[in-house]
Amino acid sequence: MVELESGESLAASAYLSTPTLKFRKAEDADADIVADLNEAVVSVTSPMAAAQFLELKALSRYCLVVETASGKVDGFIIVMTKGEPYDNGNYQWFSERYSDFAYIDRIVLAPSLRNLGVAQQLYNLIGDMAADDGCTLLAAEMDIDPPNPHSLHFHSRYGFEEVGVRDLERGKTVSMQIAPIKRD
Repeated sequence: MVELESGESLAASAYLSTPTLKFRKAEDADADIVADLNEAVVSVTSPMAAAQFLELKALSRYCLVVETASGKVDGFIIVMTKGEPYDNGNYQWFSERYSDFAYIDRIVLAPSLRNLGVAQQLYNLIGDMAADDGCTLLAAEMDIDPPNPHSLHFHSRYGFEEVGVRDLERGKTVSMQIAPIKRD
């Protein structure tokens, strides 16, 4: 069983390589900073205002933030599992094809947390939580036109493989990818 920093099930400390960060469940009070973090990388994700974050948080199965020792939120991840009433074409694409997946809607880290293994730790944590809930796959899409090489490289290293391609109305093309959930 995975335990969360809040005392609920989810001990993030087991996933962290540094005591200066903690993973915790997102709270409504995080909405503005999460929206700001998202806006900083909106070219490789989709727009999300604070109100939309609150809607996604309510729909999500897992919604975590990365908090620094000073209490600053410097990252987040939003994940839906099958059966959520999420009106998103990419999520629906996976829902039509797979029965037991955890869909990573978005993950955003502040520049200071990139290339330190934090994203991998979040994915490992989400994988353990999803496996506890009966999921066997992680699902996500990555931009391929225009490309997001950092995301493509990370997901490839994590074991994601392309299972389809979608052209989106916003003029983007995305690679639809899945990976088996890895348990340590």
